[in-house]
Amino acid sequence: MGTFDWKSQVVVVTGASAGIGASLAREVGKRGGEVVLAARREDKLAEEVATLIADLLEQRRGGDVYSRPEFIDRVLGYLRGRVAGA
Repeated sequence: MGTFDWKSQVVVVTGASAGIGASLAREVGKRGGEVVLAARREDKLAEEVATLIADLLEQRRGGDVYSRPEFIDRVLGYLRGRVAGA
């Protein structure tokens, strides 16, 4: 039996701002799946999304540029602007 192909999947993860939900979202993302995140704590979710984006970009590019605090701050600022403007 082969491994599951996450690349063709969209996974909705609730409770994604911490704990098991955050870990699951990170793992699905690393395996190539598309992840939709939901959580009650908007501020924590924005932080988790920024960290997830940085981790995935770093993994795909093989560098550490995207884990730097200034990049994560820029992503957080963008996400907060998008949420506030929605």
